[in-house]
Amino acid sequence: MNSKLPHVQLQEPLEIETPTKEDDNGVEIIQQQEGDIENNVGVPQKQENDCIRIMRNYGQTYPRNFGKYCVFRFKDNEPTIAIGPHWPLFLFTYIVLSLASYKLVEYTIEFFSAIYWFFSILISVTLLVSYMITALKNPGISSAKYQILNEQDVIGIKRYCKPCQILRPKGTSHCYDCDVCIKEYDHHCPWTGKCIGHGNLHVFYIFVMSVMTFMIYSILLVFSKI
Repeated sequence: MNSKLPHVQLQEPLEIETPTKEDDNGVEIIQQQEGDIENNVGVPQKQENDCIRIMRNYGQTYPRNFGKYCVFRFKDNEPTIAIGPHWPLFLFTYIVLSLASYKLVEYTIEFFSAIYWFFSILISVTLLVSYMITALKNPGISSAKYQILNEQDVIGIKRYCKPCQILRPKGTSHCYDCDVCIKEYDHHCPWTGKCIGHGNLHVFYIFVMSVMTFMIYSILLVFSKI
């Protein structure tokens, strides 16, 4: 009696791979991606329920819009020194004011006592320093921490600024001379080369008062010797 044994196909022995450091890194990356999905990081735009969803801070997803400003210094991701597009006019005016201040001090030293020297120097220094700070200080370039992820969702919203791609905070306006949004925008002053807003409005008032004081003081000194 012949009994037929079933044909068995032998398989090659399985190779057991020893976990490596690269495998551990891969597992960590996968776990991190899963955590990002749970926290709505990297979720497609179609799953966003809010057109002004705050997803990431400045510097992580898109370049900041500074318009026509030349920015030279940052502090906490915010510009501190920003020169406006009309800086040649500011430079010309600053030279004129410097010459006028020099002539005033020279005239006071020649014809008046030391107390008048002090006031002439004080008014001139206040004028020039306040003017310089106004022209250099950040006027309030609106922070771009809030970006619109889907532009189609904000069509018709007046607060949305298309050039800056942000939803403007209350009191913020877009200056078309500087091509950027300015917080608490007051006006664009070509004599300072830039906008006047939240960042330099108070020092601008000091500059204006210094100009008025300088002119009145100079006129009084001249007429006192006539």
